[in-house]
Amino acid sequence: MHRSGRTARAGRSGIALTLLAPVEIDRFRAICASLGADCDSQGRSSLMRFKTDRRRMQACAVRVDLAKEVQKMENTKSRAGAKRGWLEQMAKDCDLDVDDQYEEKATSEMKQEAQFKVKQTRRNLRRALAAPLR
Repeated sequence: MHRSGRTARAGRSGIALTLLAPVEIDRFRAICASLGADCDSQGRSSLMRFKTDRRRMQACAVRVDLAKEVQKMENTKSRAGAKRGWLEQMAKDCDLDVDDQYEEKATSEMKQEAQFKVKQTRRNLRRALAAPLR
């Protein structure tokens, strides 16, 4: 389940959206019960419902997938840097020199390719976010 967070402040009204998958209906029923809202066996509640346009949801999914891809690539890069930093620190602490054989496996060409892919994916994400949902 995803909840958007606080939307109403200082006496103002607001809207919070809850997106759920079919496997989350039991959890949603528990939330409804804690709020004093009715919820049927299909997960339909007395809380206000909004109709969604599948095309818009698909367009949102494309944006989310691009963002996930950027995150995954950046995490991979970060882990590789942390591993390299750890190796260098251990070698320094032991007063050892690190051989070339322990250099990162990725060649500079592979690193450049990965950086290009991250930039390209970010560019695609920015382009998708700039386009209106249709």
